[in-house]
Amino acid sequence: MKIPVTNLFGSLLSENQTGRQIPYFLVGPENALVEPAIRGVLAGRPTGYFPVVFYGPSGTGKSLLAKGLIQAWKYWEHPGPVIGESAREFHRQLTEALESQAVTDLLHRYYRAKLWILEDVEHLSGKTATQIQLTQLLDHLRTQHSCVVVVTCRTIPQSITGLLPRLKSRLMGGLVVNLSLPSPETRRCFLEELVKTQQIHCSPEALEFLAFRTTGSLGELQKVVQELSLLSPVRQGIQLHTVQKYLAQPSQDATQAMRKI
Repeated sequence: MKIPVTNLFGSLLSENQTGRQIPYFLVGPENALVEPAIRGVLAGRPTGYFPVVFYGPSGTGKSLLAKGLIQAWKYWEHPGPVIGESAREFHRQLTEALESQAVTDLLHRYYRAKLWILEDVEHLSGKTATQIQLTQLLDHLRTQHSCVVVVTCRTIPQSITGLLPRLKSRLMGGLVVNLSLPSPETRRCFLEELVKTQQIHCSPEALEFLAFRTTGSLGELQKVVQELSLLSPVRQGIQLHTVQKYLAQPSQDATQAMRKI
């Protein structure tokens, strides 16, 4: 039985959005909890889970998910401001506000927001003053029940070194969802859609090999397929032996080796 793999936002956005470009984020069985979590965020009202935290290693699509969430939020025409920023940007703005004595004005920006996405919170490690302010801001937003807060990080908040225990507690007190690298089934679904939309000829054997014998993010996989397409004979397309030879080469020599095929 084929395990279902779907475009998260394609399944969540209503039919009246068909004229727009739908955000693309494939969800397979390895990330089954992502859809209900995003569905709760897009409901447009804070729930008992505050904040919503997505964590996973590089390549799991955290930034793609954040961008797609903002786009989907706007498609649903939720009223009120939306803030999407990195933890580094938050720290920089807070530092500048402290120097110019404009912290109150900065905080009111977050008080008015209806959706706030803060990416890569691990970059606040060691920045004690910023962490204290963030903790207080989260506490205020929690009591106001007016803003949905989404946080991303590479590892589960509890294990991030350099974060204050009080901030870890706030982050772990919400809905914490792990993002895993795409499974072979997800990779195969992605490859099937990729070669179809970009009109790339790829043999079933080559596609299966790429899906089940490679690792990494979907973005990295896309680059591999595009390079293989450019380097493969036009009439043959991407064949199994071509993929095997490509992947057998060290990354820095792969292109040069492929030119000899």
